[in-house]
Amino acid sequence: MTLLQKVLITLAAVGIVTGSPGALALAGTNETRVTVTIMRDTCDYFIVQTDDGFCIFEWFGGCTPMEGDVLRGDLDSYGFQNAYNITQGDDIKAFVEEYWLGRDEAIEKLYEMCGPDAGGSSAD
Repeated sequence: MTLLQKVLITLAAVGIVTGSPGALALAGTNETRVTVTIMRDTCDYFIVQTDDGFCIFEWFGGCTPMEGDVLRGDLDSYGFQNAYNITQGDDIKAFVEEYWLGRDEAIEKLYEMCGPDAGGSSAD
């Protein structure tokens, strides 16, 4: 193992990240961080914010995401993903539905999926 590989493994192990706030790549991994911006207790779909816009996830188990929670995991592909909710300190399973949406487009899609109680929150 090279010195660079050892450094990257060490940085990833202690949670040091690269990039800017939002979707941050963990050093030496494919993991990203996203922030939950809209979550309603009447619907399993929720919106997260990344550096590239907004995404719609569907919750499938583990801790229930709350607005403001920061999630970490391999969240750069569609389909079922396992993530870690840093804020709550627990695992979560979600299905990644949509990527790279604008705020208004994400809220509109969430409204279509969840009904009239879905829109509006801290993302407004």
